[in-house]
Amino acid sequence: MTEGLQQNVLNNYDILKKHESEYGYSLDECLKTDRIAEFDELLTVPLNKGKTLTDFYKRASCTGRIQNIKVPTLLVHSLDDPVCIPEGIPF
Repeated sequence: MTEGLQQNVLNNYDILKKHESEYGYSLDECLKTDRIAEFDELLTVPLNKGKTLTDFYKRASCTGRIQNIKVPTLLVHSLDDPVCIPEGIPF
């Protein structure tokens, strides 16, 4: 897990811990992982009431909606973004 993501979880530990049984995740297991996909499967999917990791990623993606944007739009991300890789930037 990235340091920033882990710090976010630790900053909200008490709140997230309080809702473990309600959403069906183990916060301590989430903190042990070093893979974002595994973290998403363990925490993000249950928090967003997703069925599977694939289902969550599909619903969270803009792929099925981006073509419906009617006004000029500027999308910005950094070169070191772990999700939007530099090869996707049309220089």
